[in-house]
Amino acid sequence: MSYQPLLLNFEEAAELRKALGTDSLLGKALARDIKQADAYMQEVGIEVPGHGEGGGYEHNRHKQNYIHMDIAGRLFLITEDQKYRDYIVDMLTAYAKVYPTLESNVSKDTNHRARSSTRR
Repeated sequence: MSYQPLLLNFEEAAELRKALGTDSLLGKALARDIKQADAYMQEVGIEVPGHGEGGGYEHNRHKQNYIHMDIAGRLFLITEDQKYRDYIVDMLTAYAKVYPTLESNVSKDTNHRARSSTRR
């Protein structure tokens, strides 16, 4: 391959691949991650919301999308299953299509950082 993945190299992925389907702690952890990623991909799929308040639905969906793309990327390296790569490509493509339509996200809180906490 002509790239070097971050945080998990090809040799480490090959070692982890040996644990797939085993009853070891590592095998069980990989099975859990596969189950979690597959469920998210099936239940949520590709959903790219617009802006929202911090901590709101949109914020959390973006956060979950990132988390599950990260998991899918690691699982692609470990399992070599193309569905994880395809999921990431589809998600990033969806973000690329939505991004130009988004306006600047303006904070609606009343505690602006520019305000001084002391009065003169």
